[in-house]
Amino acid sequence: MGVPVEIKTNNGPAYVGQRVARFMQKWGVKHTTGIPHSPTGQAIVERANRTLKEYLAKQKQADDTDVVSRLSKILFTLNYLCLVEGREEPAVVIHHHVVKEGRLQAIPGFYVYYKNMRTGEWQGPSQVLFNGRGYMCISTEAGCVWVLSRFTHACPPTKIPSDNENNQRDNQEDGDLPGTALNNSKPSDPSELDNN
Repeated sequence: MGVPVEIKTNNGPAYVGQRVARFMQKWGVKHTTGIPHSPTGQAIVERANRTLKEYLAKQKQADDTDVVSRLSKILFTLNYLCLVEGREEPAVVIHHHVVKEGRLQAIPGFYVYYKNMRTGEWQGPSQVLFNGRGYMCISTEAGCVWVLSRFTHACPPTKIPSDNENNQRDNQEDGDLPGTALNNSKPSDPSELDNN
């Protein structure tokens, strides 16, 4: 996920000390605090944190994948799949009219290079399965990967793998199977088949 750009906290003693201020300055994080003596100012944030923790606990029981993947799935579920009481539209459609107007979220044939956050290396080109606000779901050999948009670069059309290249790669991998040939040449004379 990386280093945050800005953090908002309450005015508790754990957050207003000089140690925290030095830490935030060292990492280049802008630190803002809520309204003094107003505990309700953090209610929305606290409720969101509680919801995330509840969903993390539910998913932890199901499988033991890494936290980044679990958090990505939870945020997608909350924003796109959970319906608000009495409404037939997910929260993202209610709050972001751009999605409601029909903005393309799935872009067929769109490939990007992306930065692998575990290794720090750029990989790709990989096909974009879903394009959200500030993030993308990318198809890789290991499966779907959720990446922040700032860690992606569009792939020039000349570098996009074509179907022919994919078929050639599949043929090379299958070349040792019985009944397949690497050169895909057909005999011109049917009698050549009997001589083999």
